Amino acid sequence: MRMRRLLTLSLLVTALAVGLGVLVTSPVPEPVASTRGPTLSPAESPPGRAPYAVAVLHAWDVRRARAWQAADPAALRRLYVPGSTAGERDVRMLAAWRSRGLRVQQLRTQLVAVRVRAARARRLVLVVTDRVVGEAVSSGGVRTALPRDRASTRVVSLRLVAGRWRVASVRTQR
Repeated sequence: MRMRRLLTLSLLVTALAVGLGVLVTSPVPEPVASTRGPTLSPAESPPGRAPYAVAVLHAWDVRRARAWQAADPAALRRLYVPGSTAGERDVRMLAAWRSRGLRVQQLRTQLVAVRVRAARARRLVLVVTDRVVGEAVSSGGVRTALPRDRASTRVVSLRLVAGRWRVASVRTQR
């Protein structure tokens, strides 16, 4: 029972700290900026920015779920701006899970709402409300479904680095 509580707490902390994205039904290519690729212009109306921001979150979340499922700290680290506290926390959490012989089989979050606070060609600041809707872990081949969490809201700052959107910071919305 104690192990299950620790597992639940660990996953919820991870989800609350950096869990982003939408319920994954099929992978969507990441919006990648290049000299000819999509960028956000200040002239875009807010409704025009929201679909792009949701696509960025979805693509980021798919990559994060894959890194967790593969138990790959290097892949996870690449999702964050170097020195990001949220990234360091996520990598430490993955290491803690690995040291206990645990692996995430699924990591999915459901996007409840997203509001674009700032949108520049190389920076997005989003107010994101999401919740974990389904995840499972295994230890020695045993799958354990964990309870759903409640929706929570965070301010997520992303930066475009080397053509990829990376999380710079995540902080609780007050």
